[in-house]
Amino acid sequence: MKMPSPSTLAMPPPPSKLVPSLTLSGNTKKSKKKKGSSPPIEDIITEWEDKKQAKRAANRLSAHLSRKRKKMFIEELKEENVELRRKELILRSIPDLIVVFDSSGCISFVSHSVTRFLDYKVEELENTSFWEHLTEESMRLIKSAFMDALAIKRNPNQDSTPLANGESMAVTLLHKNKGGGVTQEGLKVTLKGVVHFSTDSPECVCSIRPESTSTSEANKKMKPAIKESSSAAAAAQNKQERIAALADGSVAPTHQVSDIDSEKS
Repeated sequence: MKMPSPSTLAMPPPPSKLVPSLTLSGNTKKSKKKKGSSPPIEDIITEWEDKKQAKRAANRLSAHLSRKRKKMFIEELKEENVELRRKELILRSIPDLIVVFDSSGCISFVSHSVTRFLDYKVEELENTSFWEHLTEESMRLIKSAFMDALAIKRNPNQDSTPLANGESMAVTLLHKNKGGGVTQEGLKVTLKGVVHFSTDSPECVCSIRPESTSTSEANKKMKPAIKESSSAAAAAQNKQERIAALADGSVAPTHQVSDIDSEKS
C-alpha cells in the first residue's frame, strides 16, 4: 500500500488568519446597518417643530371657532331677552287677569293685574293652588270643564282645545283679607280659557275679567240707545198715521187758523 506524498495533500489555512477576517466582516455589516437605520438629529428636530406648529395652528383655530360660537350664543340670548321683555310689557298692559294652572290647580303664571283684582302680589300666588282662591261652586265648575277638555278626542297635530267649548264661565274669586287669608266675599268675574297640551302636564291659560265691566256697563250704555230708538220709532209711526188720516179726510186738521189765513178769508 502506497502512502500519499506530502505535496499531494492540501493543507488548510491556519485558523488564526480565518477568524479575524470573519469577525471583521461581521462588525462592518452591523455598523453599516446602525448608520443606515438612525435618522439624523436635524430631521428629528425639524419633524418635532412641524408637529408643534401644526398643534399651535389647530389650537388657534379651535379658540377662534369657540369665540365665534360664544358671540353668536350671546347675540341669540340678547334677542330672546328683548323678545321676552316685549311680551312682558304686553302682558302688563292687558287689563284682564291672566292665570296659568295645571289639572291639579297649581299656578305656574299669573299676571301683575292680580294685585288690582285680589290684592295679592305675583310672588304670593305662584306655585300655589288656584282652587283655594275660588268658591266651592266655581272650583267644581272649572274642574269639570278642565276634565271635559282633557277627555275630548282631538287631532294628534292639535296642541290645544278651548275650555268649556270656548264659552265664558261666570265664577267667583275670593279676595285676600288683612290677615293674609281669603275672605268669603268674592269678586264675580267671567273666565275664558284654553287648555294646552304642548308640555308633559296639560295647562289651562285663562283670561279673567270682572262682570261689572263686561256686562253691567255694556247694559247701561245700551239702555239709553234703546229708549231713544223706541221713542223715535213711536213718533214716526204716529206721524204716518196722522198723514194717512188727513189724506182720507176722516180727521179734521187740528192746527189753529193764523192771522194770515183770516185776512185771506
